[in-house]
Amino acid sequence: MTKIDIYDISAQKFEELAFNFLQEQGDLTSLENLTSGKIDSGYDFSATLKDAEKPCRIVIEAKHRRKLSKQDLYRIAETAERIKSGFDGFILITSAKLNKEEQELLERLLHSSGYSLIKIYQGITFEALTKTSNRKALEEITRSKRSEIKSLAYGIISVVVALIALTSNLIPYFLDEEKNLDTRIENVASALESIKNLEKHLTEIKSDMQKTQHESEAIKREYEKSQELKQLTDDQQAAFRAAIGASSPPWWIKPLDYFFGFILGIGASVIASFIHERIKRNKALNSPA
Repeated sequence: MTKIDIYDISAQKFEELAFNFLQEQGDLTSLENLTSGKIDSGYDFSATLKDAEKPCRIVIEAKHRRKLSKQDLYRIAETAERIKSGFDGFILITSAKLNKEEQELLERLLHSSGYSLIKIYQGITFEALTKTSNRKALEEITRSKRSEIKSLAYGIISVVVALIALTSNLIPYFLDEEKNLDTRIENVASALESIKNLEKHLTEIKSDMQKTQHESEAIKREYEKSQELKQLTDDQQAAFRAAIGASSPPWWIKPLDYFFGFILGIGASVIASFIHERIKRNKALNSPA
């Protein structure tokens, strides 16, 4: 059987189990659950002590907490005093662990409020709440916890698989792009070097031809040719810009990305839901009584 921590169940489920637990104790009758109502009466259950010489009405408070501080105990006692009318006994059932001093403090405060019968079930465990005839609740919670663990595992696996798939699909493409880009850069660097040498050669030709007036026409012709070469250089630069532009990824990359993105979103949603539920539960467990 899956072992369940008492703090892994919600406050509502704790109250349901506590109600069933008290029904099995055998010393109470006419047990009534008030938590299902909309009005906050200041307590959770009420009952009558069985086989008492005179009618003895019991008020019962269930507190699902990790710890009850002394301030919490004083607040419980203040509420008990406020609702004292019509009740003779007080029962506290809690998942928090009280030491001897804390139990004595609460009992003293309740006695001073006029309660003649006081019982404290403290540090109660999940096994203690379900060890009697409450097999249905036990099986239900066990299934729920197993389902929760499976959902979390599936969510984590989905996120990991989606991230690996997205990465592995794109790595080869980027590796090819990197290789192609390196080759293009080398080719362009070589072309630029040739252009530089050509420009240097034209400068030398122009210098030599300027030495004599007789060669002025030749200078003009060479100059016109250099303009044509300049135009070729502009064309090469345009070709270079087109060459280094990254090519579009294959057509199947985009739908595959959408698919794995969808899987990633579902997995992340499951994990976020689990974390949110844990935070909410821990907040309730650590809140003042």
